This record gives sequence, structure tokens and C-alpha cells, in this order.
Amino acid sequence: MDIYAKKGHKIIVTEKSIENGYDSVKEHAKKHLEIGEMYTVHCTNVQGWSTTVYLEEFPDEEFNSVNFEDADEAIEASQSKVEKMQPLVNKRQNFISVDSETVRNSYGDFFAVGELVEHEDESMGRTIIISFDAALDENEITVHTDKGFAHLDFIAKII
Repeated sequence: MDIYAKKGHKIIVTEKSIENGYDSVKEHAKKHLEIGEMYTVHCTNVQGWSTTVYLEEFPDEEFNSVNFEDADEAIEASQSKVEKMQPLVNKRQNFISVDSETVRNSYGDFFAVGELVEHEDESMGRTIIISFDAALDENEITVHTDKGFAHLDFIAKII
């Protein structure tokens, strides 16, 4: 993340970023933060070898910048993966194309590994895509996320 982020800057915790830092830093982040959630910077305190981040959502807690990514950059990275996808149309399937990094459903929505999406089951909330499994004989795409797995039809873009 941008260690000089200004108040109001949006940051996100990813599966990779929450594993950064010393054990105590990781434990503190895992105790308070959720993978895939966006947070709002209140301020940062840049020191010689680390940066403390204060969040609007947790005004009394200090976090390390290594546990976050800039939300804009995370979204752009996901979109870049989607744009590189070469769809192969097969109208018998409930999806148009799939590879190890991307999938396009029959509605034309692109999804990419690392993308923050919503599950149609509201109790699941927002989740990050980890991988895709294609069962072509069964005409199914399973989306593996940081909260479990779901059929492609139950994953929705965040608007």
C-alpha cells in the first residue's frame, strides 16, 4: 500500500497481505481484519523501517502497512487478468470460457483469480476468488474462494 496514503484512502486485506510481517503483526491483523474487506485510512505514521496505519473502522488499533494493498491497485490487477482472457464461445455451456486464472459466464461477466466478488448468499458476503475448477462433462464451474467454494452462477460482480 501507499505508506503516504491520505485520510479516506481505500485499502484492502488480501490472502497474501495478511500473511506479511512478524508473527505478532500477522496475529493482530487476523484478529481484527477480514480478507477481502475494504478499509478506510485515517492516517499513517511512516517510521524508519515500518509504517503504522490507523483505520477509520478501528480508531484505537494500530496496524502495519504490510498487511494491506491499495484497493485501486488490487481491482486494476483483477481487471487486467480479465482483459487478457480470450473467450471461446460454446453455447451448450453455462459459461463461455475458463482457464486457471479467468472465467467468463454465459451472461458475459468476467471473473479473475484475486478478484473481490459477492456471493448471492448474503451470509457469505464478499469473498476473494482463489481458483476455478472446470467439470466440462458436467457443464459446471466451481469457484474456490477464501470462504469456501460456490458454483459460478452464485458469484456476483461488486457494483
